[in-house]
Amino acid sequence: MIKIAVYDPHPLLRQSVANQLDGADEEFTAIGIPTEGALAVGMVKTEGVNVIVVIVHSGDAQWEAFVKQLCQQFERLRCIVWLMTAEAQMVTRAIKAGAKGVVSPEVTMTEMRQAILTIRGGYEYFSKAITDILVDKYVDGVVTEEEKNGDKQPDIDLLSARQIEILKLWGNNLSNKDIADKLFLSVRTVESHKNHIMQKLNLKTAVDLIRFGIRNNIIDP
Repeated sequence: MIKIAVYDPHPLLRQSVANQLDGADEEFTAIGIPTEGALAVGMVKTEGVNVIVVIVHSGDAQWEAFVKQLCQQFERLRCIVWLMTAEAQMVTRAIKAGAKGVVSPEVTMTEMRQAILTIRGGYEYFSKAITDILVDKYVDGVVTEEEKNGDKQPDIDLLSARQIEILKLWGNNLSNKDIADKLFLSVRTVESHKNHIMQKLNLKTAVDLIRFGIRNNIIDP
């Protein structure tokens, strides 16, 4: 069973989203939690929440500190930030705060379900619009500090032909399901391949993976 909490300053919206997520998958149960800091953290603990969906509206000031606090306090908790305004700065802030998933305003319930299952399985999830933002933001900053200092970078030869193919499709804006359908694989197999890619290259985030793909002409900038 996956216990999901929805965090939003608007009571009607958070309860509506929680109601839709509750039972959206046979493993899902969902609740809405208030945005008063201590009370929200307490509910996450007492309710045994596994995944929290933090809905972020333009002008919100508390969400970033809340996500950081949760990620630091509950190591097994996974956070998805749902941006109502998909801006590059907001995406970067969400990742730095510790979110394992970031989705854009137009996310569907089907995609949200996939995002929850993906991050619960130990992987990261970024919707197509968010991946586009990451590519646009980092294409001019592909040369990292490590490269400037002359440190050795991951070698593309570490990857199999199948892994390169999956990385290219992902970088070209296909979702895990799209890739699975195209290559006649299961979604879990695609996720497993992506995880192995990260491990082989010793990369920590999707941003690092995008940099690697662009630098090695796997992903088109």
